[in-house]
Amino acid sequence: MLPLNNSLRFDRILLGDPEDIRRMFARFSINADVPASMLRITMSGFFELPDIKRFVSMLRIEHTKLRCRKNQHVTLVDIRDMKIQPQGSVEGFQNVLNDPALVSRRIAFIVEPGLARAQIQRAAAGRPAMYFSTLAAAEAWLMSDAIPIADVTCLPPLIAAMRVLPA
Repeated sequence: MLPLNNSLRFDRILLGDPEDIRRMFARFSINADVPASMLRITMSGFFELPDIKRFVSMLRIEHTKLRCRKNQHVTLVDIRDMKIQPQGSVEGFQNVLNDPALVSRRIAFIVEPGLARAQIQRAAAGRPAMYFSTLAAAEAWLMSDAIPIADVTCLPPLIAAMRVLPA
């Protein structure tokens, strides 16, 4: 029989680091910023279809708090801690982004470059969306009528070389 400290170490190897395990579960927060007509969303972890359904339920509740005209709000989505998602989840998020009742005037994603960014770009195809690496750049774009050039990590090289463009 192994001493207790070795068995705990063995359990950690089998189960993984508790912090890594926590990051695997779908977590989200959605808050309506009524004065700014903005939905602020933070998402992390690994989403499955039941998680997306819970997310949509909460999203609909927060939508009712906004006082602007339908589809005139903006949405800020921080997914820097989101994991690569299975194809079914990407399609689920695509359905959310294309739901006429939930569509926003503009949507800014805060996401690091990589596969997660490629997945959200695929899901948001056809939406008025931009991708940023900082909260400040995302908020500035949402509240302005121009594409900011300061955060060139969010733009293809050709667009990044241009000056400020109208929205």
